[in-house]
Amino acid sequence: MKKIIILLTIIVIIAISTPIIGSKMMDKKITDELSLLESNGVYVEDSSKNYSYLTTKIDYKFIIKDSDKFVNYLQQFNDSKLQPYVNDIVDGIVIGIDLKYSNIPFINSDAISLDIYPLVLSKKFMDRVSKNDTNFYQFLENFLQKKALLYHIDYNIVESKFDGFIKDINEVYHTKNGKKLTFNLINSSFNGDGFPLKPRKIDSKTKEFSFYIDETDKKTKFICKNLDSSIKMDSNNLYSYTEKVESFNFKINNINNLNRSVDIKNLLVTLSSSIEQNKIQFSNKIKFDKFQIMNHNKNISLDSLNYDFMIKNIDKDSYEKLRSLLIESKYLQSKRLNHKISKTIIQIFAKGLEINLVDFSVENIDYFKNKNLNGFDFKGDLILKEDSSLANKTKYDNDLLMKNLDLKSSLNISTKLFNTLVKEFPLIMVAKIYAVESNGNFTYDVKLEDGHLNINDKLFR
Repeated sequence: MKKIIILLTIIVIIAISTPIIGSKMMDKKITDELSLLESNGVYVEDSSKNYSYLTTKIDYKFIIKDSDKFVNYLQQFNDSKLQPYVNDIVDGIVIGIDLKYSNIPFINSDAISLDIYPLVLSKKFMDRVSKNDTNFYQFLENFLQKKALLYHIDYNIVESKFDGFIKDINEVYHTKNGKKLTFNLINSSFNGDGFPLKPRKIDSKTKEFSFYIDETDKKTKFICKNLDSSIKMDSNNLYSYTEKVESFNFKINNINNLNRSVDIKNLLVTLSSSIEQNKIQFSNKIKFDKFQIMNHNKNISLDSLNYDFMIKNIDKDSYEKLRSLLIESKYLQSKRLNHKISKTIIQIFAKGLEINLVDFSVENIDYFKNKNLNGFDFKGDLILKEDSSLANKTKYDNDLLMKNLDLKSSLNISTKLFNTLVKEFPLIMVAKIYAVESNGNFTYDVKLEDGHLNINDKLFR
């Protein structure tokens, strides 16, 4: 019996003390984070704390007092150098953060919940707005004070995972010259792995993003529906990015019926980079089911476009050097720097690389009144061979570079599409003498070897 009483006593003590210990642990971590923010120019302007047995809630107002320190802090989460004007944009910004956490963080998977929202923008920016448009200034003031732009994040410290959402936005603004602007953001959520400021992976979904402009003689609308994106990153600045858009519509309706529009259905975009044996590879893919442009009742429509392109075997060290120089060139222009960039590009070429156009094709094209022109497909491989003496060759004759290139490519284009293009661009007709016609298509097999270009086994001169 005594053992049972002792055991129950221990359980009760643990039950009572665990939230207190958990709260102290979180308090220590928050104190450390606040010290880090202060050392980087961000200070607590105001705060209030509400403590209960199981949870703690703290509401903060942070102000960016030292924009130089803060921008330097942000720089570590950004691959390229931030522009100098960022300092003016962030200086004096007040950000609200409502923090809520469990006093038993190792049990509650949503250990920390954050609502993040701007309350006051940069004084320099707002002064310019106030000077130019007091109406818009008041709109921004109201927009911020009602927490209209709000990010909610649930962050699991133990597993280093997070998820959250952006508060729905439905705002209407009337300009002083009579325009009505409407902006909507509906059902936008995200989740990811790693620290939220620089995650290893983040996925997001948005049901709708749109804006409308109503004027006396014109209406403009932009609508994106069902946007899904995924980004993966690692410590070597390698990444993969995927974006899916179910529909994209941009339309301008004029009172005189001079209408313009762009429509895209089921768009897919992917970008990626990787490293293998000190060589970098980049790839880019674009697909969509339908792409249509209308300009004053004249239509151009593409069905089932596919684009698949990659660059391989780029020397990593030379590429990183070029990347660093290009970042530097954004802020400093000099002949010496331009010479370094040119020299580094030659170094990349001298190491050799390979370009693959895996596929560039369109199933069908409608061009104004010309319907069902069918389409085309284009493929090609270009190899720039390694050559340590390339820099010397380019000093004397750029044509010597051609001998370092090997090219193999093929183009199939429908005769209907080719003949339609000839009507618009008569010079294209010259290409017909090199064509091989088969099954309603013109075919071009192109080869470049040892500086000689052949099209369908005919020497191109």
